[in-house]
Amino acid sequence: MRILRLQLLAVLAIITAACDTTSSSDLEFNYVVESVLAAGQSMPPLLLSTTGDLEEEFLFESHAVSGATVSVRVTGPQEDALILYEELDEFKGGYVPVEYDKPVLPLHRYDLEILPEGTPHRITASTVVPDTFSILSTPQAELIYQGSEQLEMRLTRSDYPGRDQSYYIFVTESLDPLESNLVPIAEALFDDGEGESLEELRVNGSPIVNEDNYDVSDDGSLFLRYPWIGIYFYGANIVHINALDDNLYDFERSRAIQEGGSTFAPGEIPNPLSHVRGAHGVFASYAHVSVRLNVLQQ
Repeated sequence: MRILRLQLLAVLAIITAACDTTSSSDLEFNYVVESVLAAGQSMPPLLLSTTGDLEEEFLFESHAVSGATVSVRVTGPQEDALILYEELDEFKGGYVPVEYDKPVLPLHRYDLEILPEGTPHRITASTVVPDTFSILSTPQAELIYQGSEQLEMRLTRSDYPGRDQSYYIFVTESLDPLESNLVPIAEALFDDGEGESLEELRVNGSPIVNEDNYDVSDDGSLFLRYPWIGIYFYGANIVHINALDDNLYDFERSRAIQEGGSTFAPGEIPNPLSHVRGAHGVFASYAHVSVRLNVLQQ
């Protein structure tokens, strides 16, 4: 059932700007794991596949891995449990938790183990979920594009064990991704169908930012002015603020090298850091809040 693949890709798009975790077939490991946990939400599905040839179109259905044994151990002050997964009959390579309906808990550790069928190979990964955070002030619900006012928010901090600061990605998701709603900067990128597509522009992510990019109040809260460069469409938008675990932080900052701006020669660009042992891909977590904003033309 393709819907699960699309749901997970939507999550990855929000966090990693729709990065591609596939790579050439001569890599050391040929398994690919995809699962991203969100604090406070249900345990997500897990996708297991193999890498494809870089010169061929990657179709998940053609590379899905069936019959694996999948489990996740969750540990922390509120929960200590082993979560077993089962493969969906109608979706080869898609695995979901069995009889476990508790939400993903912040500041808890989730340890993944995958044993592909018919092989001694073992795939493992771990993530510690960032703490939840909230918006303290009520942001503006409606603003004029590039007007005198910007979207302003005051946030609590998202704590993360072992770090003195948190890392965030901001993403704007258009709910009205029409060509007629493109702002000038996005209209230039669209370029009458010769540039990026409306779907590619619909979700616009920022680079990673840390707390040095904020004004920090005496009470420890963070004050943010969201720049207009993050808005690509007039009309209804959702602005997502995502606090990253170590896995997503490393994956995203190393993935950015793939898109240019590095000093690596062609063929020397390293793979994104995934922290999945025995496979490529992403097993990670994040916490997030979001606000809805209606953007008006001047």
